[in-house]
This record gives sequence, structure tokens and C-alpha cells, in this order.
Amino acid sequence: MTIAATNEVLLSADEQSAARDFVQSLGGQPVQIGTGQDAELPVEVARVLELVLEAMAEGRPVSIAAMPENLTTTAAAGLLGLSRPTLMKLVREGRIPAHKVGSHHRLRSADVLELKDELRRERQQAVFDVMDLEDELANDNP
Repeated sequence: MTIAATNEVLLSADEQSAARDFVQSLGGQPVQIGTGQDAELPVEVARVLELVLEAMAEGRPVSIAAMPENLTTTAAAGLLGLSRPTLMKLVREGRIPAHKVGSHHRLRSADVLELKDELRRERQQAVFDVMDLEDELANDNP
């Protein structure tokens, strides 16, 4: 069974301004939590909080969800921006580990996110390679 907890919060103009001010003050400084104590936020947590507050400060809706430990191939393919058959090809090639539950493949969320970063880096490198090739061609043809 899946239970989804939803809570809608819309910020007033003053609250949006306060959120913007808070985001600007996050630069590695301790934050004060609800109990009045100072707390150091890990960099990753501070970045997530910063992104959430930036969106809220701009009046945009924000959705936060925890990922399950394991994903179906359909969910993983959607997260990666790939078709399911392409994802299954990567599984068969060993680029991402998968395990079976009955007759269905499941992938660990951490592995999917790691592959997502790897694919992003590969796309970025491909763009740089094309830019280098364009520079080479421009230098060869003055």
C-alpha cells in the first residue's frame, strides 16, 4: 500500500521575501531550528533547502517525494528519460545492475541515479567534443 501525504503551502509576498532573504543567508552559516538551537546543515541538505525556498520565493509550486529503494523498469526508464527497451538493453549490457522479483526486473534507486549522472556527463562530453570538432574545422578552413 502506498500512502501519499500532501500539504499545500502558499507563501504571501512577505513570506516570499523572507524566503529569498533566507536563501541568500544560507552560505555555510548554521541555521536555527524550531527549538531555537543552531544546527549545521550538510551541504546536500542545504542545497535541497535552497532549491525549495528559491522556488517558493518565486511563487512556484514545489513537490518533494522520497524515492523507494527499488524501482520498476518503467519508473527507472522515466526517471532516466529513456524508453524501457533502451533501459533493458543497458541492463543486459551490464551498465546498470538489476535483480528479479518473480519475473520482473527491479533496479536500486541509487544505481538509477548514478546512471542518470553518468548519462548526463556523457551527453555533456559529447557536446564538448562537437564544439572541439567545430573549432578544428573552423581553424582548418579560414
